[in-house]
Formats: sequence, C-alpha cells, structure tokens
Amino acid sequence: MVQQRLWLKCLLPLILIAFPSAAQDLKVIREFPLDTPNPALKLGKTYRVTFGDVDGDGEMEIVLNNGTMMTCVYKLNGTKLWEIYNPSGQRHWDPWHPWIAPVWDLNNDGKDEVVTYIKDKQDGKNYIAIVEGPTGRILKKAPFSYTGNEPKRMIVAYTRSKTSPSIYFTYLGNPKELSEYDVNLNLVQVIPLPVNANGKSVNGHHISAIDITGDGLHELFTGRAILNSDGSLFWMIPYPNLNWDHVDENIVLDLDPDLPGLEVISYGGSGMMVTNLRQRKILWTNNYNLQHVVVGQFDANISGPLIMGATKNDGQGRKQFFIFDPKGKIVRQWEGQRPGPTTIIDLDGRRSVDDILAGNRVVLNPQFEVVIPETWPFTQPQDAVLEWHPYAAVYDILGDSREELIALREEKLVIAHDVSPADSLGPSVRFDRLYRFRNANASQNRIYFKFPAANEKEIAADKNKTF
Repeated sequence: MVQQRLWLKCLLPLILIAFPSAAQDLKVIREFPLDTPNPALKLGKTYRVTFGDVDGDGEMEIVLNNGTMMTCVYKLNGTKLWEIYNPSGQRHWDPWHPWIAPVWDLNNDGKDEVVTYIKDKQDGKNYIAIVEGPTGRILKKAPFSYTGNEPKRMIVAYTRSKTSPSIYFTYLGNPKELSEYDVNLNLVQVIPLPVNANGKSVNGHHISAIDITGDGLHELFTGRAILNSDGSLFWMIPYPNLNWDHVDENIVLDLDPDLPGLEVISYGGSGMMVTNLRQRKILWTNNYNLQHVVVGQFDANISGPLIMGATKNDGQGRKQFFIFDPKGKIVRQWEGQRPGPTTIIDLDGRRSVDDILAGNRVVLNPQFEVVIPETWPFTQPQDAVLEWHPYAAVYDILGDSREELIALREEKLVIAHDVSPADSLGPSVRFDRLYRFRNANASQNRIYFKFPAANEKEIAADKNKTF
C-alpha cells in the first residue's frame, strides 16, 4: 500500500499538468442492507447486477443474482420486492465468468421479466426460469441442456422477430452447441457450434447479440463464429496465425471511419485483431495478452473512439496499459496497478469524454486522475491480493444523465454518484433501447455504446422502438 501511495504521489502531479481536468466528486448517495435469509450465504464477490423496470412504475429496480442459490430484486429505496432462495443451490464459482440473469420485457406488457437460474427445491434439478417482475412468481421453467459444474451463458436476442425475442443458452468451457428458446421457454432448436480440426469448440466465453446487417434482427457472436438470425454460420473469423488459441470477447462498432461497414474487435490471451465485417478482412492484429478491453471517446482532442486494453497481472500486481487508435497504433502506453474488471462510464453526464471504471478506482480520460483505494467505496480489504474485484455495475439508474455505480460493500448495497455541479448535461439514456438491451444481457463491460451528445433532443421512451 505504501508503494502504491508513492506511485500515485509521483504520477498524479505530472498527469494534472499534462491533462488539466476537474476530478469528479464521487459520493455514496444511497446504501441499504441486504435482507438475506442466511448471513453465511451472502451473494459474495461473484454476483452480477442488472437493472430493469420490473413493476412498470417508470423507476428502475436492482436485480442481483449469484447462481442458482439466490436471485433478488430491490427498489431504489431499499425495499426488497422478492427473492428466490435455495441454500442448496450453486453459487457462482468463477469470478471471471459469473452467470447472468437477463432483465427484459419479454411479453411487451411494460414490465420487465427476470430470466434466471434456479434450483428446484423439490426435485433438486437446475432450471432456466422466467420470473414475473413484480412478484417473483415463476412463470415458466426449462431444464438445463447441460448439467456440468460450469458457468452458463444466456442472452436475449431479436433474431426471428423485431418484437418477440428469443433466449439463447450455452455454457462455458468447450461448448459445442447453442440452445434457442422462445419467450415461453419452449426449445426451438439446438445449433451446433463450429469446431476446429481437433474437435475443439471455437466458441468464446460470451455470447453477444448485435445487428450487423442493418435489417433490425440480431446476429450472434460466439467467439470467432458469427451466426445468422436462423443459426446458420454467417462467417468464421479466421485466426491471424496458428498461435491463436481462442477469442475471449468481441466488441462491434464502426471503428475505422475510412472503411464502410462495422468492425469487430476480437481479443483474448493470444492477442487482438480488428476485422472489417463488410469486406471480411483482417485490418490489423497485435500479440498482447489483453484481458480488459474497452472502447470509448477517451480524448476530447481525437475524433472517434479509442481502444484501451490491459494485460494480465504480472504476479506483482502490475499491468501494462495501452491506448490504440482505430488503425492499431499505440497512442499511449504505461504500467500501473491491477484494474480488475473494466468498463466505461459517463460520470459527469456531459456526453463528451468517457471515463473508465477499472477495478477499485476510476480512471478519468484515462489519465489516472484517481479516486484512490482508501476512499473508493467498493474496495474491501481482501481485494488487494486478488486479481479480480467485485463487479460494480454501471447504469443511469436515477435517470439524471449521469451514470451511477452500484455494488456490494460488506453487507450493504451501495449506489455512488458524482455530486459535483455540471452544466451541458446530455439527455438521459436510461430509456434508450440499445442502452437497456446492453444491460439486460449484462454485457455492459464490453459492448460499445455511444452516448447521445450533450443538448441532443431526448427521445421519449418507446419499448417497441427498433434498435
């Protein structure tokens, strides 16, 4: 800790000279204890937080999930609406790939349902379940197609209809199939996933649903395989060389302004590659072992998005950080402390420069104007010796343009907010369908979302609006 303080003390004055900017005033504005049946079985570090208007009152609720043991929903005032609890259920066992509970209005009734995992108390089996938002009543359930001790991956996607979504399910490890369910959890099809010459799956750790063809329906990204809306193979992104092992995740956006069409950033332990989807051409690659990658508007003087990536921990708590431009050139490189899970966040609501939430600190712009660990509200003592960090979710949960941080601290659920005064606030993105959809699939850490510009006219909420 002394070494870390010295590092910050030496670095911060240089940063403030080179990059003058007002630091945000991040404060805990709400906190309430978690009312759990058994204090010994708390959600723990490997929980996931998602959000949705589960009762249709226009206010967001907080959904916490930690596997088949517990799913619970809280109002912003701390009232617990409901909880599904089974002490014999399985908790998240993998901090890097926790199970995900999508929160989405599946039947278009104005109230979000929760799609979660439960362990039935009577038969002891694990199920996918659709839970009624206001009451916690289980509406539908379907058995897992796979029962191994691995995290499951599940998303909501509009692949067959622009108004009625499908639910897709697979599992982490070496998955060779993807199950599609309708909104009533009827099994529609089982999609065989591509494998390599050795029979090993090319699927990655996550599933993403993105409309890359512009027809209003989603394509599916699973590792380096891209699937059409009907489950057929759209394209298999080729590895740049034989040393590549697998793709952890993909980020899709219009990265290169000189080329028509979208690009996909694919990365993992073998490196990063950027591919143009229209030309089906690899634009550039590198061999950095990047485990934390985000895309955002990190420099007000550079037009267009930049890529920030961080390598794995070197065993001494240090990582290499890189900023790449759209052409793959390193704009900036430095060494720093471990960031933990990384995501972009708009703290001040001005829709100008994206901030970066990196583990137990907020990196602004990202020039290391730091909310130091001693004052960071989500840090727990044991975090210092761990590679990962409890997930702090990011969402404009109050609808005031600024994004809040929501996380567990000790036995409390904490909401932190930038309380510094600001002008030129952009419109709230809380009801933007793409913004909600990104959160519903709990992929907010990775999928790029461009905020509406400051002073842009706010669009009224419309749950049936196309993406």
